[in-house]
Amino acid sequence: MSGAVFAYSRTGMETARRIQTALPEITRAFAPQRLAEGDFSPIPSPSGSFYGELFSSEQVLVFVGSCGIAVRQIAPWVG
Repeated sequence: MSGAVFAYSRTGMETARRIQTALPEITRAFAPQRLAEGDFSPIPSPSGSFYGELFSSEQVLVFVGSCGIAVRQIAPWVG
């Protein structure tokens, strides 16, 4: 199984790191460009196709942030 975690704040990034420690299959971490550092890759802007590609390729997507962010990002790919 493979997965990715998305964090949208510094506090969220701390939570995302704990998630990665608990779930080693979460191998990729992303944050907004203004926060991305270390093991967090930047979320590109515009991000529409980026989330779509990950929705198709990863088995697990974890969003650390508001539910509204997650819904808006994956809605186009939910059948």
